[in-house]
Amino acid sequence: MATSCGFEFKAKHFWYTDVEAEKFQRIQWTPNRWIHLAYRGFMFAYTIGWLIGAYVVNTTSTVYQFISNWTEVVMNLYFLIAFLVSIYGVATRGKAPSKGPLRWFHIINWWMFNVATVAAFNVTIFYWALIGRTRTAERNLRPVTFHLHVTNSILMLIDIFMVAFPVRLLHFFYAPLYGVVYILFMLILHWTNVNSAIYAAVNWSTSPATSAGYSIAAVIV
Repeated sequence: MATSCGFEFKAKHFWYTDVEAEKFQRIQWTPNRWIHLAYRGFMFAYTIGWLIGAYVVNTTSTVYQFISNWTEVVMNLYFLIAFLVSIYGVATRGKAPSKGPLRWFHIINWWMFNVATVAAFNVTIFYWALIGRTRTAERNLRPVTFHLHVTNSILMLIDIFMVAFPVRLLHFFYAPLYGVVYILFMLILHWTNVNSAIYAAVNWSTSPATSAGYSIAAVIV
């Protein structure tokens, strides 16, 4: 259902309120909770399969340093939580009130959706703007590489059109916290002499100003 700008920018919408719990237990096209469960189960199974595959293919000691791998883990956690919430919805249909306040796990579900969605889009945008264009088509089209930097955003875009709970404009400030955490992680690696250049475009040792600029841009976007 469409809402006005005035409604979206109410102060209460900075937090996770004004939504029925039932919205987290169905897709927006049908109230059938079994369909929602099937969708959630498929998305989790699909993404966990790719996560395992990514770590099987990439056995380097630096695999934990890349934000694309971080984002893949975050996306998997989101789909896992959403799947568990869906199981709860099926198990308690007709028992738990659907119009009451959200439970803590509904709020976590919603928060993880915001973080995973923005993170996936940012990974795709910055990969192709800064890294992908310098690599060969053969490397960019490798299954795991393509999944981490293209399919991830496609999955979250599909989810945007499937979920019944609203996408709040005022939730935008939660997602940049994820970027701030990753920037702090990069700085810790730099300060401890582990790795100052996870990415060629972001080298805290030789180009700290440029690295800071890219980092700030990533958080703002």
